[in-house]
Amino acid sequence: MHPGLLLLFDGLATYRATRLTVKDSFPPLAGPRQWIERRTLGTRLEALGDLVTCHFCASGWIALGLTARRSRELRTLGVDPLSYWLAVWAVGSMVAHLEPEK
Repeated sequence: MHPGLLLLFDGLATYRATRLTVKDSFPPLAGPRQWIERRTLGTRLEALGDLVTCHFCASGWIALGLTARRSRELRTLGVDPLSYWLAVWAVGSMVAHLEPEK
């Protein structure tokens, strides 16, 4: 598959997985997210709460997971995995930024 098309797919997948993790009311994820947010607020573990409530923070880790999963394929295509990770993160974040606030 062409690296540009792969980047688009992975960027959109990063956006969707991040939205599911951070914002959607899907019960298997919303309950634990709210629990973590309540338990870490105002503590030294507040950064952990940011991971599950901050779109930008979570999307970086999700993009890293997608890139790690594709690393062998990326090397075969001659694509640097580090650069690819940053690009996937950027695409996912840009799509999230375009989403209207509710």
